[in-house]
Amino acid sequence: MEKTIKINFKKLKLTSLSGEVKEMDTREAVGELIYSGANGIGYKLLAEKIYKSDGEVELDENEGKLFVRLLDSDFFTNKLTDAIRDCMK
Repeated sequence: MEKTIKINFKKLKLTSLSGEVKEMDTREAVGELIYSGANGIGYKLLAEKIYKSDGEVELDENEGKLFVRLLDSDFFTNKLTDAIRDCMK
């Protein structure tokens, strides 16, 4: 059975150190970060999928592995990584 990851980058909840939560549209920022900072066609397609999404994005097993690799390598800021990991729980 394939494991998928579902994340709504359009309404991602980012939490500040003070605990303030802001819902933000991160599609463009996340898509551009991946597109400009990661190499390979898999990452390019992942970046486009996130950038062009309208609501919740479902990442298949391979896309999920690529995305988790970015999370595990400190590719994103702590604030963004925490928000994304919260969505993956």
